[in-house]
Amino acid sequence: METDDREYIHLEKDASEEKLLIEVKNVNGEDILYLLSEFIYFVSKKENISPNIFLMMIGQAIIKKEELENKRGNKE
Repeated sequence: METDDREYIHLEKDASEEKLLIEVKNVNGEDILYLLSEFIYFVSKKENISPNIFLMMIGQAIIKKEELENKRGNKE
């Protein structure tokens, strides 16, 4: 019997429902940090920007997301 030892974080966006599906398999907290750091370096290299600039952009995006969620929460 074959076991699935793959470690991954799968992100999928459903544009019609504006939902994001995140699936994590065989990954612990330390692994998540490693995979995220690899992702940050991959994207920053592809976009030809500094990883530090990309991290600042991520931080700003998180702040904006929280602001939008708070606004939605106040309307409900």
